[in-house]
Amino acid sequence: MSVLRWAMAGLLLLAAPVALAKDKPAGEAGTDPLSDWVGVWAASAEQTVTITRTAEGLFIDGFATWGASDPARVEIGAVNMGEFSLELPENWVGADGSVNFTVGEEGPLPPEAAGQYDCVIGMLLELPVLKVTDNGYCGGMNVTFYGEYRRHKKGG
Repeated sequence: MSVLRWAMAGLLLLAAPVALAKDKPAGEAGTDPLSDWVGVWAASAEQTVTITRTAEGLFIDGFATWGASDPARVEIGAVNMGEFSLELPENWVGADGSVNFTVGEEGPLPPEAAGQYDCVIGMLLELPVLKVTDNGYCGGMNVTFYGEYRRHKKGG
């Protein structure tokens, strides 16, 4: 997929309303619909998302850098970072395998509640890939969570 198409898809994902998990068709007895999200995911050496299951939903911890793979940048302290951690209630996970949220100080907010410079994240789980988009305000210069993440470790 071209970069432009991926960017447009990301914008659509961020703009799409969140379908509630209660709208999901019933799964097999005893299965946890959120278990597929759990794990340590990486899009590159500088982008990771760790997702764990909680009683209320999912705990999502994102960490991204720009320049950390360059020893010269590391030596002079020219590495930019971005990170977020929040608990996402189960009913924020859409029936289509998507979540969209603003990183708020007290927890997640709907994307439409974002301020001008707030970090807005969109995620779409299409196993074996977790697709992540952001609005460009989730870290320092050139830092992004945007990408296709692969699970490196089940559990979290």
